[in-house]
Amino acid sequence: MMSENQNFVKEDFCPTCGKQVDSAMDINDDQSPPTPGDYSLCIGCGDINTFDNDLNIIKLDKSKLSRSEKYTLKILLKKFKHLKIIVENNNQKG
Repeated sequence: MMSENQNFVKEDFCPTCGKQVDSAMDINDDQSPPTPGDYSLCIGCGDINTFDNDLNIIKLDKSKLSRSEKYTLKILLKKFKHLKIIVENNNQKG
């Protein structure tokens, strides 16, 4: 049965917190599925992981990242924290 979620990838779990994950969305194009090596940001704990060749979510080895990749992740985490605050504020209002 096909998922109603247009961003469905497959059921998996965050390797950090264990939160169930079944979706992924490209921040530049929400219609693009993930590809191996793409980052995966857990909405549960905020950790950044990556997709392996079979699109399983695996722990990202941050020690192997280049300086520019580390900078990109730093910006991504700031945006996530800002988005999380907006979502929490909206949930409190609703």
